Amino acid sequence: MPLVSIIMATKDENSLHLQKCVNSILSQTFQDYDYFVIIDTKNDKNIQYLTSISNNNKNIKLLFNTGKPGVSSSRNYGILNSKSKYIGIVDSDDYYHDHKIEKQVNYLEKNEDISVIGTNIILVDDDNNIIGERLYPKTDRIIRKQFLYKMPIANTSILFRRKDLSDTGLFDENLKKAEDLELWLRFLSRNKKLYNLQEKLVYYR
Repeated sequence: MPLVSIIMATKDENSLHLQKCVNSILSQTFQDYDYFVIIDTKNDKNIQYLTSISNNNKNIKLLFNTGKPGVSSSRNYGILNSKSKYIGIVDSDDYYHDHKIEKQVNYLEKNEDISVIGTNIILVDDDNNIIGERLYPKTDRIIRKQFLYKMPIANTSILFRRKDLSDTGLFDENLKKAEDLELWLRFLSRNKKLYNLQEKLVYYR
C-alpha cells in the first residue's frame, strides 16, 4: 500500500496545463504514491491523454465520478478509493516542485501532532512565467488566527493524515464555493493542527 495518495479532480482542463501538472507528479523524488485522477465524464476533452497515461503508469488511477458532479464529489470519490496514510490535493492546472511530496512526508513522519501540512506557493501565468508568490504563516497558532480574515493555507499544496478524516468528514458536496476552507475549518474545530512549510513548493495559476 503506497504511503501517499494524490487526488486530482479535473474537467476539460487546458491540455498543456494538465500535462505540466501530471509530469510534475510523475517526476517527484518521492515515488511511494498513487495518483488518482477523477473526471465526471468520458466526454472530457483530455480523455485520450488521461487514458493513455493511466495505461502506461502503474501509479496513475483514472476514475470516473458517476455520482454528484463537481470538484468536491470527485475529490471525495478519489479519497474513498485510496488507502494511503497521507492524502494530497492538487488542482489540475497547478504543478509541484520535484521535492514537494518528499519534504512534506518527512515532516509529517517526524511530527505526529500535525494533521495538515501546506507550503508557500509561486504564482505563474498561462505560459509558466513567474509573476509573484504567496507566503503563508508557519505555525498552527498563527494559522488559526488568520482563518478569521483570510485563507492562511494553500489548498493545492495540502498533504494530510487519512486517520483524521474519521473525525472531520470529507469535502461538503453541497458547497459550490469555498469547500476547501470549510473542510480545514472543521479540522481546526476538532483540534487538528495545521502547519505550513516555509518553502515555495507549488506553482499556482
